[in-house]
Amino acid sequence: MYAVWLTLLQLAHSVLGTGPKSLPQILIHTAKPFPIFGSTSSWTPPLWIAVNDQIRGGASTSSLTISTLDNSALFTGHLDTSKLGGAGFASYRTSETTSPPKRWDLTPFSGLKLITREGDGKRYSLNLITTPPTNRPDGRIQSRVEYKFSFVASEERIEHFAKWEDFKIYYRGRELKDDDARAVPLDVSHILAFDIMCQSYFDEQKGHFRVVVESVHAV
Repeated sequence: MYAVWLTLLQLAHSVLGTGPKSLPQILIHTAKPFPIFGSTSSWTPPLWIAVNDQIRGGASTSSLTISTLDNSALFTGHLDTSKLGGAGFASYRTSETTSPPKRWDLTPFSGLKLITREGDGKRYSLNLITTPPTNRPDGRIQSRVEYKFSFVASEERIEHFAKWEDFKIYYRGRELKDDDARAVPLDVSHILAFDIMCQSYFDEQKGHFRVVVESVHAV
C-alpha cells in the first residue's frame, strides 16, 4: 500500500527552484483502500472546525473528540429546531484556511467507506465540498452546494459504502433537482472539505445526537 503526495509547492520548487508557500497541497492517493481519516491515518484535530446553524441564527451545538485509544472520532451535540422554524444542523468540517490549504484528488477511487458504531439511530451525512467559500455583503459566508451521503447510525458497528453517484446534491438543506443550474456533477479531483453532519430535515429529528466514526476510507 502506498500513496503519492503531490503539492503544487513541490512542483514549483522542482521546476523553478522556488514557489509561494500559500499554494494548495493537492493530495493524490493511489492505494486501495486508502485511509483518509482514522485507521492508520490521523484525524488531525486542529484541522476540524465546528460549523453549526448558529451562523444562521440557530442554537444547535456539536463537538468532535478524537480517541487516543483507537483513533476514532466521537461526533456528538444537540440539534435545536426551535430558532429556525424546524430547520437546524450541526456539523464538523475540515478547515479550508490551513497553510497550505489541503485539497483531495480521489479520481482513482469509486467512492468512500465509512465505519460507524455506538450510534443513536439518527440520520447523519458525510458531505463533500468542491467550491471555495465566498462572503456575503454582511461578511458571512455564502451558502454552497454540498454533495451528501446520508446514513443511519445504529448501535452496531456498520460499514457504509458510498459510491460517488450515491452523493446527492444539496443546497441549504434541500436536495436540488436535476434541472437546477446549481446541480453540477461531483468533481472528486478537487475536494476542498469533508463535513460530518446531523441535521433536522425540517423537524424530522432533533435533540441530543451521538455517533462514533471509526474511519473514512477511499475505496
